Amino acid sequence: MSFGGLTISLAKPVVNSSTTSTENPIKNVILNQDPDGVELVGENSARNLGDKVHFCTNCNFPIIMYGRLLPCQHAFCWTCANDACRSTQTCLLCAGLIVELEQVDVGSGLLVCAHCLVSFPQEDELRVHVREQHRKPPPSSLHPPPGAPPPPPAPQQGIPPPRPPAGPPPLI
Repeated sequence: MSFGGLTISLAKPVVNSSTTSTENPIKNVILNQDPDGVELVGENSARNLGDKVHFCTNCNFPIIMYGRLLPCQHAFCWTCANDACRSTQTCLLCAGLIVELEQVDVGSGLLVCAHCLVSFPQEDELRVHVREQHRKPPPSSLHPPPGAPPPPPAPQQGIPPPRPPAGPPPLI
């Protein structure tokens, strides 16, 4: 789907919210009427007790369906990502231009970098990203090799050096 030069790709079909039925073609989507005649529309998460839950960095609600912005790869809940696409067409985190909006099911196991909040569909992609973008220098470069002279002491900051006396004390 495309509008105004922006491409939206849907990983799963979207259900028409005006439809009510007791049979559900898409797992975890509830569209039916309860015994009191109240229409229930929503999503039932299939998470188990103890599963990790991602929260949207924009609205702070648990994410049931991801909206992944491309090319920056930041992920939000589908509602916030879709709203950003339709209004400003810029990422809510980095203000980068959104070229494509990808809908990703929470059960797909989308992984999010804890350092920069970039999302990855596969663990090996996340590991490469962390190694290349957030790598700390190896411990050997922090310490001089054995036998090397110690580095000069760092100057103290915030404390001025002591002043030598200006001359002999005045006579009274």
